[in-house]
Amino acid sequence: MFSKKTINIIVMIMYIFLHLNFSCALITWDELQVGCSIEQDDYFFYAEGIDLVFSLEVDIEDLRSAVTLERDEKSVRFDVEGDGRTATIIPVEWSKGSKYQLSLKGTVGIVDGGTYDVFLQRTFIYGEEEKMFLLDESAAPKDTMDGLEEPLVFVFNQSVDKVSFLDGFSLNPYTDLSTSFSDDGSVVAVRPKSKWSLNKRYGWTLRNLVSSEGYRLVQEYEGEFETLDSVELPLLEKLCPVEVRDGILYWHEQSKVDGQLRDAQGIGLVFSKPMDFVSVSNALAVTPVVKGQLLPDRDNPCRFVWLPSQNWQIDTLYSLSIDDSASDTEGKTLFETSKCFFKVFNQHLAITNISLDDNLVVTDFDDKNLACFLPRCSDGTLACEGEICFSSPIELMSRFSITELVGFEPLFPITGENPVIESVDWNEDGTSVVIRWRGFTPSSDTEEYFYRLTIFGGKNGIKSMNGDYLKEDICVTLNIL
Repeated sequence: MFSKKTINIIVMIMYIFLHLNFSCALITWDELQVGCSIEQDDYFFYAEGIDLVFSLEVDIEDLRSAVTLERDEKSVRFDVEGDGRTATIIPVEWSKGSKYQLSLKGTVGIVDGGTYDVFLQRTFIYGEEEKMFLLDESAAPKDTMDGLEEPLVFVFNQSVDKVSFLDGFSLNPYTDLSTSFSDDGSVVAVRPKSKWSLNKRYGWTLRNLVSSEGYRLVQEYEGEFETLDSVELPLLEKLCPVEVRDGILYWHEQSKVDGQLRDAQGIGLVFSKPMDFVSVSNALAVTPVVKGQLLPDRDNPCRFVWLPSQNWQIDTLYSLSIDDSASDTEGKTLFETSKCFFKVFNQHLAITNISLDDNLVVTDFDDKNLACFLPRCSDGTLACEGEICFSSPIELMSRFSITELVGFEPLFPITGENPVIESVDWNEDGTSVVIRWRGFTPSSDTEEYFYRLTIFGGKNGIKSMNGDYLKEDICVTLNIL
């Protein structure tokens, strides 16, 4: 017979066994299975939405949080429609020919209770496979003399949208191009408006092109080609600023002409071969016409400098061209005509301030509420002494004619007395001038008199020693008290 202690142990073991056996009946070993309308090895997909099927009914809100959709590695907005057993992922907009990635990753709950970790991923290109937009082939110009006038040709499997091609095609180095399309739009020819340059390697890229049916090019394409490697014909290799100081030429070959020239700086011409001076001089033209002279670089027969006889003008678009008639010392002419457009660096002359009788300093020339107290002379007339300060020294011609370039006259009413200039005094460096006027009509209790001081700008106005001028007239309106 078992002892009482042994019996109690047996009873306890049976209780635990029965309890565990009953508890196991509450545990479910079901798995959440996920099906997708895109198979793992599908490379293309074309439907309104992506269908998901679940073996258990899932919580739709949890599903929305677990799903991501990307196009070209950027998130895409989408809607989720379904009843828990099935769901459809519908993007706001599909892009045909684009690469997508669908990811289902996270924890979702089921309607009957419990949660499951889910993972599903599909990568695909959206659209019908037979309509995918592809570049079938490209043909580069031959590296021969004739090839310098041949086009770069692209052949697509369907018509390309013209605007997208013009926006999505790029060529390096930059060349002024013309583009033509075949009648069906599937063949595109790109050629330079003159010729491809000798001894050049060109690189091209096609990016974000779209077919006439709205399919994006399935990938980015790029390529390169080289032109004829020839040293027979001379070339104009570069234009650059040149300074002349004490008869010595200082070449800035690393700088471009556009936006860099100052004052009366010269333009350096660098050729690939020693050139004939007379032929280069006859082939060179600057517009608008500027007087100047062409000088050879005595240390380098491949270099010349064109020096203007006057300062370059602000806000003027110039062009310098070298006709292909220019020849080297062996009589061989330039490969092509070259033309360069440029503007100069010079800035406009400015007036820093205007002082009137030491009681008014004007820096804001748009202020219309200025008043000036003028002293009376011994004969009872009003006089005004004004100092005008400039940002740069003024040229001698403008100093001599300052009385014609500065005016002081009644503005309202016009019956006011016209002041006359009594004296003009320039400081030593020409950066300021003091002018004394006499004869103003003062305002009274019954009538106000306004005068306008004008400093004339523009190309015919006051100029600095560098040829800079005021961009426009400077006008100051005063109430004479």
